[in-house]
Amino acid sequence: MRVKTFVGRDFREVLSSVKNEFGRSAVILHTRCFKTGGILGFWARNMVEITASDDVRIPPRLGLVAAAEFAAPSARPAAEAPAPARSRELTEIAEQVRAVREMVERLASARDLPESYDLPESLRSALAELMNAEVSSRSAAELVRAVNGSLTGDESADPQKVRSRLTAEIARRIRVSGPIGVSRGQRRVLALIGPTGVGKTTTIAKLAAAFKFQNLDVGLVTMDSYRIAAVDQLRTYAEILDVPLNVVLTPAEFASSLQKMRSKDVVLVDTAGRSQRDRLKMSELRAFIEAGRPDEVHLVVSATTTRSGLAEVIERFSTVLHDRLILTKLDEAPALGPVLDLLLPGNLALSYMTTGQRVPDDIEPAEPQRVARLIMGVETVHE
Repeated sequence: MRVKTFVGRDFREVLSSVKNEFGRSAVILHTRCFKTGGILGFWARNMVEITASDDVRIPPRLGLVAAAEFAAPSARPAAEAPAPARSRELTEIAEQVRAVREMVERLASARDLPESYDLPESLRSALAELMNAEVSSRSAAELVRAVNGSLTGDESADPQKVRSRLTAEIARRIRVSGPIGVSRGQRRVLALIGPTGVGKTTTIAKLAAAFKFQNLDVGLVTMDSYRIAAVDQLRTYAEILDVPLNVVLTPAEFASSLQKMRSKDVVLVDTAGRSQRDRLKMSELRAFIEAGRPDEVHLVVSATTTRSGLAEVIERFSTVLHDRLILTKLDEAPALGPVLDLLLPGNLALSYMTTGQRVPDDIEPAEPQRVARLIMGVETVHE
């Protein structure tokens, strides 16, 4: 076991030094913030000190203590620095405490798996690999426990078998809906909802092109009157594909537009991006969906969204009935671990994934093994 103390002016800089020295399996033992230099307490520089180890067997509670100790400087008397400087210092400390908590969540995976130091090396490596992919400690621990219980002694010592079994376990827990089923003469109305900037309009164009290539009669409806550029973009796609596009402004117009397109094989509906925190806009979206009664409502989320952001989107959009999920921008996501936490409860079936901007190429029906291999890094998005 090696233990080393790192000092620097910026918390992220020091964390980077820790990771460079010990890798992502480092365990934080102690952190503190202190001042150095200055005159009579003025113009002193804030410094950060982190003591870390490379031994993953160290009980994780030490890492949790570190977060508490790091917050301690906020209790020092305000006389140490002038009020404006003190305010800035408290802001910096708050940011650093949040960073500590995030780091402890990722590195001290054993918090949710107390017996992790008793695991075979291959399973401990698999646990670290999941954490490196930004899978939450709780999900990573649950998966490793399940795999550990299904392996024989010889198998658990084989890194390839462990990785293969872990990938299979992830795939087993991911629910998919398969590609959208559309038949001639039986109109299917599909609506895409979701936050702003997740790629709903481009995804609509990809799906429309795919259905058009199947010689299906396609219609487009957009209620995105908030962004003129989005309407123009979809209109351009509609002209290229030679399909009709209706722009609706009210729920009644939406219902009327669908009635006019009753002879189509499939109608794709592009909704305006709504901030999940805007209750008024969410109520408007719900009114549109209730008026049109689409056959399927797919929630579109970006793989680049943080874990907390994904959880918030799911919670806020739960007021608008949907049963499927489309995951976009896989090619831009630094890691897909947060996506796994979104899928593991199994409440939503994953229907499609998009892997770039090309229309209609960069979209594929979701497949559990493919998702699991991407999360585990077994294959890449464009492999």
